Amino acid sequence: RFEHPGPFAATKIGYGAGHKDPEVGPPNLVRVQLGELAPRGAAGALDPAGASATTGGASGADGATDAGPFPNLIRGRSAADSAATPSARAEAWLCEVNLDDMTGEELAHAARALRESGALDVWTTSVLMKKERPGVVLSALCRADARAAIEAALFEHTSTLGMRWTSVERTECARRTLEVAVEGQSVRVKVRERPNYAGASPLGERDLSPEHDDVARAAAALRLSLREVERRAIAMALFALGAAGGPSRRT
Repeated sequence: RFEHPGPFAATKIGYGAGHKDPEVGPPNLVRVQLGELAPRGAAGALDPAGASATTGGASGADGATDAGPFPNLIRGRSAADSAATPSARAEAWLCEVNLDDMTGEELAHAARALRESGALDVWTTSVLMKKERPGVVLSALCRADARAAIEAALFEHTSTLGMRWTSVERTECARRTLEVAVEGQSVRVKVRERPNYAGASPLGERDLSPEHDDVARAAAALRLSLREVERRAIAMALFALGAAGGPSRRT
């Protein structure tokens, strides 16, 4: 019986070659995965080793001939139910400064300096300041151990006379990077691993974000649009992760 297994976290992955070596068609391979099945209705769990992992081995099996563009793989999975994965909560610090006398170029330089100093995120918000002057609030989010470096960067690269610190708590999704090939061009795809809340939808396109620089390079090399390369990279990543909605025949 062939069906999508649903949310699944693989612990071991094995590949094996069949006895037949077809002259035409895809490779004759078998893929076996062992792991834990998430509760029914939970968000899609990802294979921690990624699509390139080859732990252990599996016995060969004869693959059916198929002239499609992708390998003809049989995948077997064995799993035990597991509890829902809780989200990761972490303490952080929010630093804010009000500025009305810096150019856009200077603000961009300060934002880069903050990221290099350990900021988790940096952004600006347009505000109206005293005497109705347009200004910005420059905000930086960081861990406690980066506070001193953030302060130093703000005093060095902005005109601020002081800053506000607020202790915050944020919920974080685990993230990792998967590398796929689009017509021979390597594209890194960032994968968001959402917590397994009851009723959450499985892994989908909104959980994948191709690296823009890689997409732009591949688009130039292949003479394709950015959107087309991004679409193909997402489809290949979904296919590699074993999620529904893998690549179409056009990809």
